[in-house]
Amino acid sequence: MKKIFAPIFFIALAIGSVYVVHEASIPNELQVSFLDVGQGDAIFIQSPSGVQVLIDGGRDASVLEELHKVMPLFDRSIDVVIATHPDADHINGLIDVVKKFRVGAFLESGAQNENGVQDALERTLAQKNIQRKITKRGEVYNLGSGVLLTVLYPYKDVSKEESNAGSLIMKLVYGEESFLLTGDAPASSELILVGTDNVHLQSSVLKFGHHGSDTSTSIPFLQNVRPLYGIVSAGKNNSYHHPHEDALMRAEKFNIRVVSTIELGTITFSTNGKGIKVLGLSEDFQVKKPE
Repeated sequence: MKKIFAPIFFIALAIGSVYVVHEASIPNELQVSFLDVGQGDAIFIQSPSGVQVLIDGGRDASVLEELHKVMPLFDRSIDVVIATHPDADHINGLIDVVKKFRVGAFLESGAQNENGVQDALERTLAQKNIQRKITKRGEVYNLGSGVLLTVLYPYKDVSKEESNAGSLIMKLVYGEESFLLTGDAPASSELILVGTDNVHLQSSVLKFGHHGSDTSTSIPFLQNVRPLYGIVSAGKNNSYHHPHEDALMRAEKFNIRVVSTIELGTITFSTNGKGIKVLGLSEDFQVKKPE
């Protein structure tokens, strides 16, 4: 049954603010899809309760076609859309999403980029009368059925920072499984988290920062995250040569299974909170946790 759309409710907890989104579907599994939008980022989350979140939207309207592959037929609403930062390869596609879907709320880091795309997105959000909020460290979004999306970074106002340095870093947790989602955060942001959150960084899946650039996914960060899977969201034959050879070598050093939208297209993980699998791939691809 299609979820019933409802506003976000604000509940104060010791760790910060928790945003509870209405849940109305029969619990199943958490699914996280890293969408094939070429040289860009777009991540679609559907909780066991049917709550839907889109993080970034790529550089063009290709996100719409990919969303139709992972969303129920005739579904035209998304509970929350999040922009990790305002670079064009992360938000240009969100303009089309906001025009085509009913969006409950829009979250952003507060970072700025004078590229014209951010202005166009802001105009579209205003025209659609969509609630906007700058989110920050310590805020937790309850997606129902025990699924929590926690903002780890940034710590402060990033409106004057370089846009990548102001990128959101978030952790999605369901039971024993988790996803660390880093946008285009550089190594400098990673090292801040290592210094303050090292005991909370371990995750089953890590989205490599900045499409697998050498400026992200540092060794100290990998030592603390220790993921089973590393995700690279990038375009085939891209001019940036992502993923960078050094980033892949660092992943190999930690025995991380790297998968990329370049080779696999849209990649969907599914978990019941006690195990994780990649949908549509053979059993020999699945990575088992160390004994």
